[in-house]
Amino acid sequence: MRITGSQNKHIPRIIESIIHESGHGIYLQNLPLKHKNDLIGNVAGYLIDESQALLWEHCVSKSMKFSKFLAKTIYEVFNITIGEYDYFITANYVRSRSTRVECDELSYALHIMMRYEIEKNLIEGDIEVYDIPKMWAFLSKDYGIDCSEY
Repeated sequence: MRITGSQNKHIPRIIESIIHESGHGIYLQNLPLKHKNDLIGNVAGYLIDESQALLWEHCVSKSMKFSKFLAKTIYEVFNITIGEYDYFITANYVRSRSTRVECDELSYALHIMMRYEIEKNLIEGDIEVYDIPKMWAFLSKDYGIDCSEY
């Protein structure tokens, strides 16, 4: 197993990314080893795997308890004081973004819904590949997601 992180100057996003990837690892580590060759010992599917990673990212890394733990740890290790409440507010700041992994929890779900609509329209032949940017822009406006970066 490996853990990846993203290059980002926003410290809470880096930490969330690492915790998200750790959530994948925690899920995999807790599959029953004695059943590794059976269905019960394998990943139940991408949806379940991703839900476990998102649980860690959204419910743990953005919690006040984690903010307190992080502030204390950073002080003990680096002798740098960060306000636990300031970190908590920063980590939980709500804003829509053009990319799914850079946005808040609500916008994340809206991105998934938009992708589903686009993929469904592609599969059913209602749109062509070259229509995707136009449909993405339309859905972004319709769903209220800031896609000004595109």
